Amino acid sequence: CALPIWVAARSWLGTEPSRPMAVFVGALGEDSRKGFDTLLEAWKRLCARGDWDTELVVAGGGGAVDRWRRKIDQMGLGGRIRMVGFTERVADLLAAADLMVSPARYESYGLNVHEALCCGVPAIVSACAGVADRYRPEMHDMLLPDPEDAADLAARLMRWRADMPSWKAR
Repeated sequence: CALPIWVAARSWLGTEPSRPMAVFVGALGEDSRKGFDTLLEAWKRLCARGDWDTELVVAGGGGAVDRWRRKIDQMGLGGRIRMVGFTERVADLLAAADLMVSPARYESYGLNVHEALCCGVPAIVSACAGVADRYRPEMHDMLLPDPEDAADLAARLMRWRADMPSWKAR
């Protein structure tokens, strides 16, 4: 008998089925266009709280992957952030995910966010991304006004975590 897709996806990632999981999917190049630096700063703030129980899985290749891995380790977040590198298994990532985070500084559309929404995965995305036009009014709290604002991103992540079922339903 086959496992449900989300259980199989979590098994592939080695993640506990009950642990909340956020994902970031994007190129990790030498520029900061995808906003991973903002997400990393927000994650550091959340992990310092002690009550933050969500795991971050980062999928993406690029010239700066090793630099980001070192930075994550230097920040002491190696146990809280999993780097999977480039993968063609984005569908599995989305099946396993409770949230997509994409604080891009520039994104003409954002196919990663569109795919997440089509899979029923809520997504925090920069308000300036083209895909933000797809957000209904009840999802506007998932739109990040300033992709440089790690404190605001952390606050939005906390609001999502406090009411995960409601966000999934929306």
